[in-house]
Amino acid sequence: MAHDDIEIRAVAIEALAGLLELIDYEDCKPYADLIRPFLKNAVEIVCADEELGVDLLSNLQDLIDIEPRIFKPEFDNLLEACKIVVNKDLDHHSLKESIIEGVVIFLERTPQIAAQESILNQLYEIVFTYMISQEEDPNEEWATPPEGFGENNDKGEIEDDEPIKFGMHMIDRLIEASEEKKAIPALSKLLVKMVQQEDWKYKHAALMALS
Repeated sequence: MAHDDIEIRAVAIEALAGLLELIDYEDCKPYADLIRPFLKNAVEIVCADEELGVDLLSNLQDLIDIEPRIFKPEFDNLLEACKIVVNKDLDHHSLKESIIEGVVIFLERTPQIAAQESILNQLYEIVFTYMISQEEDPNEEWATPPEGFGENNDKGEIEDDEPIKFGMHMIDRLIEASEEKKAIPALSKLLVKMVQQEDWKYKHAALMALS
């Protein structure tokens, strides 16, 4: 994973992910020191070549789903990787959704971590950052939408509100994964701050989260 060629590094990461998905947890332990460079390289490759990044983040999400325990010691680095990707100006918003969902899956598998208010706060902020970054300023069509606007089209194209729906779904899953007595108050505090912002995007995202 230290090679200068990012394509070779991408292949190495995919090979490592494939191996760890196949072997038992006890057999994964000797590879624990590779998780940090795995995450570091994955982020660097995503930022340099989005097409390569699609498969990498898909593999990362699959690995987290199959064996989340190997990411426990490196959760802070996983969270930091998520922040970097979400805050990066990318053409493929699916990359951001993939790594956000990967972190949410990890928290669903590790409720003791999900119950930590500081972790919840960070994840809420990441999700809302994604939701807000995908919203465009409203145009005339938004103000007076044509008949049938917002319905699924025959081409399977992503509708404008899909990032908002994705974010709402992630928030619901975070609440379910954690203790509600901690999750709801933490979310409420953040929503209060958002509705006080002048930017309509913050208000809209907050209102959608409440719906």
